[in-house]
Amino acid sequence: AVSYDSAAGNIELSNGDPLPSFNSFGITNYSTYTSAAFVSAQVPVSEPATLVLAMSRSVTISSIAGFSLSGTTAQIIAKVSDGATIEFTLSEPVDSSEVESAVKLSFNGAGAIDDMGQPVPAFENQAVTNNSTNHAVTVQAAEVPSNNSKRLTVVMTGAVSMTTSAGFSITGQQTFDLSACSYSISDGTITFTLSSDVYSGKSMSVVYDGTGTLKAANSDTIHAFSRMITNNSNFVPGFEAGTSARNLAIVLLGHDPASAAEVTQVVTMIHNTVAAGNVNNFVIGDYFALASVNIAAGNDAGGAFSASLADITGHGRNLDFVLVSKNPYKNKNGNTFDHVIFQSRNVLSAMTSYYEGGHYMNPSDTNVGGYAQSKGRAFVTTQVKAALQTAGIPFNDSGIIPLLTRYVANGGSGGTGRDAITDQIFLPTEYEMFGSNTYSSSSGNTAETSDTQTHWSFYADAVSRIKYKADAVAVHWWEASSYASNTGNFCMVHINGIAVLNGASTELGIAPAFPIR
Repeated sequence: AVSYDSAAGNIELSNGDPLPSFNSFGITNYSTYTSAAFVSAQVPVSEPATLVLAMSRSVTISSIAGFSLSGTTAQIIAKVSDGATIEFTLSEPVDSSEVESAVKLSFNGAGAIDDMGQPVPAFENQAVTNNSTNHAVTVQAAEVPSNNSKRLTVVMTGAVSMTTSAGFSITGQQTFDLSACSYSISDGTITFTLSSDVYSGKSMSVVYDGTGTLKAANSDTIHAFSRMITNNSNFVPGFEAGTSARNLAIVLLGHDPASAAEVTQVVTMIHNTVAAGNVNNFVIGDYFALASVNIAAGNDAGGAFSASLADITGHGRNLDFVLVSKNPYKNKNGNTFDHVIFQSRNVLSAMTSYYEGGHYMNPSDTNVGGYAQSKGRAFVTTQVKAALQTAGIPFNDSGIIPLLTRYVANGGSGGTGRDAITDQIFLPTEYEMFGSNTYSSSSGNTAETSDTQTHWSFYADAVSRIKYKADAVAVHWWEASSYASNTGNFCMVHINGIAVLNGASTELGIAPAFPIR
């Protein structure tokens, strides 16, 4: 309808009179014009990286930014032609698995006009007929072969290309960051050369994060995946033979342990080496560290101790464990297995001076019952053992940390006997430290002698026996042997590394030891 207001207008009739006002005079509309509308969209069978859009009239597109696809990883990247049928190029082929009901086309109304110069109205979530027969490339298999434990092959369902391995990793019982690993591609098989050997029997998966580094040969996106690896590796891990003392964690991990799990890795590798019959691959003085340890206070055996790995100037680190002897008890005391002994390099005691703040052997000056019945042993085999297990030493696995039987001189005036003590963790005897009896019993079947004991070869001189607290101050520390000539003392190592003794109630440092088989 059309209206006219004579007060606002200046139209005159032929006789000069003003045209009277009129309101809502009907217009007869004979126009055949309708705005351009969505008709259909499809991905052709033979061109899965193309989108064909049909409109109700011819359309000219000045910008593709207003068009978007959903339900597929393919996106519109270029316009090929205008008209009533518009052709777009896609970023990748649409896959046949991306079903028609999921693939949708939307237009926000910007960047397109019809043949009458009018804007094309917006439309949203219009179904795209997906005629694609393209099948997305996916992972088919992954394997570590029996003849090469440093190789991983990942077999895809089609030919692929890759610009970097940064999107790949191996997770599970062994982990690998594949970003720095070399690789080669042959058609649909990717072969990675790993940084170290895959261990026999380990359960692992290869993971791709879908970040776009891996493409199908037709440029189709390959989506994130995780695939179980068939592990045919025959590799039994172990440390290679050394010529001088080494930080075993650096050899294995490339760094000191940062967690209990990494401590366990180091101990397990030591076990694997021993179990393979390669005890002599180790060098006396080889060592590893704990990341941290928290030893709870005993009810009647000593105070709490908490520390993280730290250097003690000139004296190693306060949480180092050093290999002090190889096979000292094989075929002795009923022990038949290969083993190595590790002992803490310095004391695990919160000492306030060289003879205070540590742990007593008994709350009063008595050695009756010897080490076997002492509170010091109880503390080591409970609080200390539990703390070291939490820190990564696997005392819960007797196949790695065995029970070891040792004979320890029992106290009392004149040395009344010796006890067969079977523990996973223990304090050393005087004979193990010095190779002789200065204050422990040295007579007959009461003695710690070469028939039941072995001098730990790491302790070749007085200097090697000196142990320190965290501030690099040397301290006295306990041995398991009781004094042979009275009922009140146990043997100890002096701050100068010599053999001495002290009353059982004195608070001295502890330096526990344990075997690995």
